[in-house]
Formats: sequence, structure tokens, C-alpha cells
Amino acid sequence: MTNIKTKYLNLCLILILLQQGIILTNEYKADVFIDLNHDYVPVSPMVHGAFIETVHDFVSGNLGFAAQELRNRGFDMNYYEFGVSRFWWRYIESKEADYYLNRNDMYNKNGVYSQAISNSNEGVNVGIFQDTYFSDAGSKFYIYMKSDSRIEVNFMIKSLIKADSIIFTSPLGITENEWKKFEVEIPAGMNIYKSRLVVFFSDKGTLLIDEASLLPNDHVNQVRREYFDLYSLWRPGIIRYPGGTVADEEAARWFFGIGDIDQRQSPNLYTGEEQRWEVGVNEFVDFCKTIGAEPQFVTNMLLGSPKESADLVEYLNSDTSTYWGKKRAEDGNPEPYGAKYFEIGNEQWHSAYFNASQFRNHAKEMIKVDPNIHLIFGGNLWDYSNFFNISVDIAGDYFSSYGWHYLHFVDTLNLPDIEVYKAIVAGYQGHQMFINMFRDWRSAKNREDMKLSLTEIWTAYYGINWFFTERLKSFESGLWTADHALQTLENYDIIDIVNHTSNSGFFERGYDKNGKRQILGSPSFYALAMISRHSGKYYHKSFAKSPVFNAEHPNLPWAEYNVPWLRVVVSSDEDSLYLAVINKHPDEDCIFNHNLGIVSGKKVMHYELHTNHFKDRNLIDSDEPILPKNYEIDVSNEFKVKRNSINIFVIPKVVISDVILQDFSLKVYPNPAYDKLFLQNVPDSAISIGIYDLLGNRIREITNISRRDFDISLNGLASGFYILRMNLPLEKVTRTFLKY
Repeated sequence: MTNIKTKYLNLCLILILLQQGIILTNEYKADVFIDLNHDYVPVSPMVHGAFIETVHDFVSGNLGFAAQELRNRGFDMNYYEFGVSRFWWRYIESKEADYYLNRNDMYNKNGVYSQAISNSNEGVNVGIFQDTYFSDAGSKFYIYMKSDSRIEVNFMIKSLIKADSIIFTSPLGITENEWKKFEVEIPAGMNIYKSRLVVFFSDKGTLLIDEASLLPNDHVNQVRREYFDLYSLWRPGIIRYPGGTVADEEAARWFFGIGDIDQRQSPNLYTGEEQRWEVGVNEFVDFCKTIGAEPQFVTNMLLGSPKESADLVEYLNSDTSTYWGKKRAEDGNPEPYGAKYFEIGNEQWHSAYFNASQFRNHAKEMIKVDPNIHLIFGGNLWDYSNFFNISVDIAGDYFSSYGWHYLHFVDTLNLPDIEVYKAIVAGYQGHQMFINMFRDWRSAKNREDMKLSLTEIWTAYYGINWFFTERLKSFESGLWTADHALQTLENYDIIDIVNHTSNSGFFERGYDKNGKRQILGSPSFYALAMISRHSGKYYHKSFAKSPVFNAEHPNLPWAEYNVPWLRVVVSSDEDSLYLAVINKHPDEDCIFNHNLGIVSGKKVMHYELHTNHFKDRNLIDSDEPILPKNYEIDVSNEFKVKRNSINIFVIPKVVISDVILQDFSLKVYPNPAYDKLFLQNVPDSAISIGIYDLLGNRIREITNISRRDFDISLNGLASGFYILRMNLPLEKVTRTFLKY
């Protein structure tokens, strides 16, 4: 009876804790060892980069990067309905009105059509409409019009919910036989959101319409404010745009994206999607400059000529004495931009000979204009060394770094959730295999100076809508993204640029229950923002000894074994040490010890991104979004991190004892070591040198130090981590090493 009562009370206690949001979890232990002896080679700030891909509505449309709310605003797409340009519809009360596209008379001299409406029934309203979005910040609408007689034109916003309900109306003005711009201001705070925009008239005559625009008042030089704020929070070091296969399409000719925004080549169509250059060359450079990123351009290899690529460099970087430099000044930017980073073509992998030859031809002309630019070659990792060797032989003298695109596929249809999860969070190890291959390739070609640029990197879920699946927005995908961000720090000596594909799961986009637009960061976005804002300039070797797991299944591209649940990468700057820690365990928190010797009673900052389940995501209207949190915590020689969490501990160097963080001449190598450990530049003042295990037990000690260079035998020591401690009169110097 007593046992039954006890079990009942325990069950009640658990239910109470769950109701209060207190979830009991298991814990595992781990040890973290940080080696602060290094050569202080700086990590490239460009490893925290972004790629804004021009695909579907990620640039254009009401949820896109570009702030323009209207689709096909130049009326240049062909008939969609009864003589009306695509995405526009007839607003008509009389069947006698005639709608057609005019090829001969347009405001935009580089356009294809203007929209014509001919009304023969005076007193009856005719016009066009588009269902679109109106921002709380207020909007400015304008449109260019002309007519064969005086026509009074009006503007109206109608409700999409209540039939015939007019929300806002305003006269646009009276048109005549010349093109003229007509404008109207839509006030802020109207809470109208998705509504119908109508341009109409009732006079008799023919009206021509071209280049309509609806921009929210809070846009930042054609960039939507929501994205501007998110990218400002992220602070990527470099941004690639445009990119994807659009880079080699007619839509991406760079000169379509300069000049008067209402006189640009239109439409620029890409695989059936409307992608006009509203955010063109100058708007993109301005965006990058404002948020502190380097612009990275992709030139058109397939359709463009070497001269076309060189002309882009001239437009961006030459003074006004040149043809294109003068054009840039006419566009409002007299000073050269000094753009540095360029790719030539995108994924031209069908032939290494073609790709390398074309690259060489374009590169020759581009460096004639500016020899200081950084040229990224579009390489291929899947063809192993063959593609690389041919490319280097043909064009190796012209590219500054070798680029590739890394995509991690996991089959979601034939794996249970937990196995998909393991395959995702173990994926960085497979990528490290390719990075190591690249090291071997460049060494075989005597090109150790060549860097690796990851110009697209993302994960995908094979077997479903892999580019757009909602699981890309989950915390699981955020862990994958964080893993690869830390991997680039670990490979600081070889990776110079990383462009994370931000359209692939970085943003939650939609409308809340009131119809208001919401563009939120996903866990992947916040993981990168946290790492970008809280990483140091220098990388330090570290080792995490934790429980491991295996990711193996017949439907995986390859199996991964002995993957640690705890991932630790360490960097520093002049003032602080940054411990980036990922706990991938789905059910257990982790308490880990470290060897830093932090002074007791001091505090450090702990930045944390955490959720209870790896499939959680930031849903629109979510009451508890997954956001970074920060705490000032008391420190000791151990830290605790939650399950499913990404963490950064920012430790001021002044609170670290027993470890000399500044550059010190003592060299301890190799690390890992086998039978001997070599010491070089031992100070004359050294009193003793000891080797200790991780529990602090002294294994060996040398007290009679007579030479500055000598070796220590490691025979008899078991494999594992050890600490070498050298005692000086006023301080101690500590090095951690691994004995194989």
C-alpha cells in the first residue's frame, strides 16, 4: 500500500512540474580542452557570409527581399486575361471597354509594353486592379500615364473581405497626350494589409499606363525593411547576389540593374518567375555598405562576353574618365566603389575544359581594369580531383580562390525522425572529408596558397519538396547551420569565404491572424547571427571528450561514426575568449569541465539558443519564438548547456589564470604527439616543467632545465589528453596536448 501511495505522489509531482513548464532532464558529463598556443593567423571575416538567391519569390513579391509590392509593375509580361498584362486584372463596369498591350508607345523606353484601356462608354468606370499588400508604415503609389484626350483618373483601395467596401480613395489627376508621373500617399497605420489596388476612370478615350509602383515608406533604398533589420542583426561579412542558375540567364545581365529604376530593361524573366532588378547594382552595393558587408558579384559566363564582365568591374571601380565610371556617376555615385569579390558564372560543371577556358578569358579582361580584384572560380567537388586538376592547369593563374557548392542531402521518406536528425547533425564530418580532399589536391599541385570559397552551402531533405520544406526552418537545420559555421572557423587557414544560402530555411514568411506581414528569423538565422556577432579573430584548437553517436542507415549518402554529442570551437580577440558550444543531444543537458582556470567570483556572458525539441520552429503568431537569450553567469571550472542548444561563452581574458593568452615564444609540438614532445624557446627563467593528467595528477616533472630546446619522452603514457605546465618566477604557462 505504501509503494502504491509513493508512486501516486511521484506521478502527481511530475504532472505538477510539467504543468508549470518544468521538465526534468538527464545530464551527461564532458571534458573540454583548449590549446591556446597558436600562430595568431586571423580568421577571415568573410566566413560569416550570405547568399541571396534570385529564385521564386525570395527577391520579388510581397514577401521578397525587394520592397516593391506590385508584381509586373512595368506591364511588360504578356496577356494574362482578356488583353491585360499578367498579374493585373480588368476593373470594368462596361463590356464595351477594350484592353490591349501597346508595343509602340511606352514610358519605359527599355520596356516591352504599356497597358492600354479604351473606353467608349462615358460615365462607366473602367480600369485595372491588382491584389497586393499595404504596409502599416504607409506607402507611396505612383504610375505613369498618358491619353489621347483629357481623362480624369482615380485611385482606390478596396477590401478583399467585404464586397464593394472602399477603404481609401484619392484622385490621381488628369492625363493628357504626354507621359506624366501621378502620385498618391497612402497614410500609415490604416491596418489594411492585403487589399485591392484599383486605378480607374469613367471618361471617354484611350488611356496608356506604364511603370506603376507601390513602395512602403520604410523601405531602405528598395530593400524591404524587415530584411534590412534582420541582415543588420546578422552582420554577414560578405553577401553574394545575384546567384544560383539565374546568374547565367538573360535575366541577370548586370546592366539591366543600373540607371533610372523606371527605365530598366523589363521584364527580366527567369524560368517563368518575375525577377526584375528592383534591387540592382547600386542598390545592392548601398545595402552592403549600410550593414557593413562586402558585395560579391556573379557575372554571366554563359551569355555574357569577357568585355561584359570587364565592363562591370569598370562600372564599379573605375573613375569618371572611363565610359562606365561616368555612367556610375550619372547614376548618383561619383566615387568608385572599390568592389573586390567576383565570380564568373555559376555551376558550369558540364565541362572542366569549357568552364576553365571561359573563366580565363573573362578574368584576363577583368584584371586589366582592376588587377586587385579577388576572382572566385566555380569549382566542382563531386568530380573529385579531375575537375580541379584540369581547372588549375588551364586557369589556375587567374583565380584567387576555388569555389564550390556544398549541399547535404538526407532521405526523409525512409528514415524515422531521430535517424534523420542524427544524419543532419553528423553532416559536418562528411564535409570535412571533402575539405581535407581539397587540401590534398592543392598540395599535389603546389598551390598551398589557394583558398577555398564555399559560395553556396545548405542542407536539404530529399524525398519531399527539398528546397522549400518547412523542416528547413527547424532547430535541427539550425544545428546543421551552426555546425558548418564553426567548421569554417576550424579550417581558418584554408577557407576564406562562406555564403550561407539564406533563402534555404533562414526566414519564416507569411501573414499573421490579422493579415499583417511577418518576416521572422529561423533558428538557422539566429544561430549564424549569434556566431557572427560573438566570434573572435583568431582560432584555437580545442577537443571535446563527450559521449558519441552513430549515423548509419542504408538510405544515407554515407555513414558517420563516433560523432560527439558536444561540439566545441574556440576563438579569441584582443580582449575575450569565445567558446562556441553545441549540445546536439536531443534529451540530455551537458555539464562540461574545461582547462582554462577561470578566476573564481568573476562573471562571463552566456549567449544561448535553445528549444525543447529539434523539430521546433518559429511559427507565425508563435507566443514563444526561438530567440537568442543572454545571461551574466558566475563561472567556475565547469559550464552547463541545455539539450538542443547552441551556446557562446564570452570570457574576458582578465578572468583567466594559469594560461598565458598573449603570443608567447614557447613552442610545443607535435600536437597530437606520439612518443616524444618537443619544446622550443624555453625561457631561461623556467623553474620546472610538469606533465599532468586531466584530474590534476602530476605524471612527470623536470626541474633541472639547462637547455632552451629539448624533448620529453612520452613512453608509458596512455593515449589521451594531458597538460604541460611550465612554472616561471611570476607566472605559469600551460599547454594542452593529445597523446596518441
